[in-house]
Amino acid sequence: MNKEFLRINDAAEFLGITKKALYIQVSRGNITPLRRGKLLYFKQSYLRSLIEGEV
Repeated sequence: MNKEFLRINDAAEFLGITKKALYIQVSRGNITPLRRGKLLYFKQSYLRSLIEGEV
């Protein structure tokens, strides 16, 4: 995956939240990851739109 896709640690840092808080948001359906096997990836542009309130 390229830099447009972030792993859980990088996505949490990008959003300014803890990894645990990100997992909670995913489990509640508030943030949608891309799944590849057991791994979660987050599209950086999607996370940016969440921050800007577009989603």
